[in-house]
Amino acid sequence: MHMNKNYRSGARYVWGGGILLFLLIMSHSFLSAQVKVVPTFLFMKEGQRSISFNVFNPAGGEVECWIEIKYGYATMDDTGRPAVIYDSLSEGRLDASPWIKAWPKRFTMDVGESQLIRLTVTPPSTVPEGEYWARILVKTKLSRPLVLEGANKATRANIIQVISIDIPFHYRVGRLDAGVDILNPEITTIQGGRQRFSTDVRHTGNASFWGLFDLRFLDKTNNTLVVESKKHFVAYKDFKYTLGLDSLNIPPGNYTVQAIVNTKRPDILPSLILPFGSVVKTFDYVKQ
Repeated sequence: MHMNKNYRSGARYVWGGGILLFLLIMSHSFLSAQVKVVPTFLFMKEGQRSISFNVFNPAGGEVECWIEIKYGYATMDDTGRPAVIYDSLSEGRLDASPWIKAWPKRFTMDVGESQLIRLTVTPPSTVPEGEYWARILVKTKLSRPLVLEGANKATRANIIQVISIDIPFHYRVGRLDAGVDILNPEITTIQGGRQRFSTDVRHTGNASFWGLFDLRFLDKTNNTLVVESKKHFVAYKDFKYTLGLDSLNIPPGNYTVQAIVNTKRPDILPSLILPFGSVVKTFDYVKQ
């Protein structure tokens, strides 16, 4: 895994689903040292002043950890890879990061140890209704640098590796609503003859939308389900949703395709998901 960056209008795009890798390779011993965090999403209500999460070191050696807090939100790139945009130059009105302080901010953990992190939040007294965002970054490195395997004494070099686990944070004020629409769904052939589904996602409301994207292929003659793909889905803003179809093993034939977005997100408590019905878009597709 590696990290790519792109800079546009002050926005920092970081690809890889929220886990970042800095400096050289990710070895097996360091993978085993990666810390875990619980919960992986943070939501706070108006008037709530603190929230906590746990950091756990399962194996691999003593680690040094520190907390950074930035403004950012999740999206997707043109190839369908998850991405987080860290943008310090725009959308300041939605930025909750200046309100948040973490304690402890720096700590070490041996194997099997855990650390409770408490976030205190002090928003301004006159905050308009809506949802405000930040990303809580738990950064980790081994206390002792790794030595590159196979290197002799003359060429031996220490490897310092840092990973960052990204926790989305949301502070909710007043009445909230969140919805989406999906426009122009289509399946196209891209380079190498591969098939790709894509659709424009339009976000509505004053909060992020959390749910499930369900892509269903029905046999056109008898309307029976042939292939289905269900993916966790979040929309903070408008974006293009993309999904490669090669892994779905769709046999040749004539299909009715249903693109469905709903709020059936099993990894988040139902009480934290804002109510919304569902969106269904249907079109025909012929797999040669």
